[in-house]
Amino acid sequence: MEERASAVDSQAITQEEIVALLASEGYSQSAIGSLLKLSQSTISRLLASSESRGYLIRDVRLNCPESRVRAIRAEVNRFEKWDDVKAKLKRLCTRKVLASIDVVPTVHEAHGDFDPWEASCFQFGRRSTWIVVDYLKRSHWIGVSYGRTLFSVVDGLKELGPHPIGQKSELRFFPTWTEPYEDANYKFKSKLFPNPADLSSTRLAKAFSRALSSGDDDVPSLNCFPSLLPLEEITDSVEDSVTKSTGGFSADEREVIRRFYRSNKSYNRVFAPITDPEPGLIHAMDTAIVGIGTTTPQGPNANPNWHVSKTVIESAGFGQKQHEQAFVGDIGGVWLPHPHARGATKKNSRTQDYIELIRDRWMGVTGDNLKACAERAKAEDRVGVIALAVGQDRSDAVIASIRASLVNRLIIDSGLAKKLDEVLSK
Repeated sequence: MEERASAVDSQAITQEEIVALLASEGYSQSAIGSLLKLSQSTISRLLASSESRGYLIRDVRLNCPESRVRAIRAEVNRFEKWDDVKAKLKRLCTRKVLASIDVVPTVHEAHGDFDPWEASCFQFGRRSTWIVVDYLKRSHWIGVSYGRTLFSVVDGLKELGPHPIGQKSELRFFPTWTEPYEDANYKFKSKLFPNPADLSSTRLAKAFSRALSSGDDDVPSLNCFPSLLPLEEITDSVEDSVTKSTGGFSADEREVIRRFYRSNKSYNRVFAPITDPEPGLIHAMDTAIVGIGTTTPQGPNANPNWHVSKTVIESAGFGQKQHEQAFVGDIGGVWLPHPHARGATKKNSRTQDYIELIRDRWMGVTGDNLKACAERAKAEDRVGVIALAVGQDRSDAVIASIRASLVNRLIIDSGLAKKLDEVLSK
């Protein structure tokens, strides 16, 4: 089977195949014509030919081997000319860990009454699946983050058939994120992502393992562990101590809670310190699959308590505005400090204190964990951190992630690529 696919892939890519691929990815005929410099009549004729012989099926997919789709996509990339923005992004990474950038066409069309952003996210994730799978062929210990984009990647595995990496895959998946916050009064409204539990790090790690490895029996569970310990209020008065408790825990109490976390076999298996006789899997992680997000809930169906509980922030005397002043977004749950938060002003001092509170009370994967994975990948020619981002509002978080040397493999949509090009050209 592989020999046959290889023979097909080596054939010259035809104009009809390129047009059919773009149509299957949601491009309109006018957009295809503009990209390829072809007339509307030529595009129409090529699409009619593809449909008549069953090559293009109008449920937006190509009826050919996945390996052939990749070969055609590589040819299409020559027309899209993302070389400039890729070069600009790589220059941001001073430690040179960013090894590759893939651009997936943005899909704006939403069928039915789905939320447009969620529909775009879902299509982006599914169309990124084969890219992620290609990278995983070189992986072993794989940390999995959380969220709608990664759920969509998992959903896309259905199109690749059984055992896309092989019958005896040695891939080992584990969650890198503890349990997100849930508000008992919040009613989840999403139709594309109806069950919030399916978006958790543990559920996604198990889903990846079932699809690409030997089942999910060996995947640790981080369910029931809150991702953030309650904060404390920061006071403005110089005479007062740096913090005062408003329902949070004292330093001694927080240490007891951390000891309780570490007493759990699954939590310790993932996050045990590197100095332990059996260090946690987080220190052996050669690949991490993460999403890059914003500081604000995305789309009308997003749960405002999903990442950092609104209740927790407000109990410490903060609000959404202060959170946005402190961070530009997150990568896999690791909040990325806002560049404007630096400097010796009273406002920035308060913001810096807030950033430290979040970091100190965070119980999942850390920036140091991701950076160590990225550095090992560079030194050992491994995969490293695979980061996915969809939507133009992710541009600042993508730039911050790259500048912090947290990304080895970046997968973005074309709308975000254009926005990054604009921002980096200023």
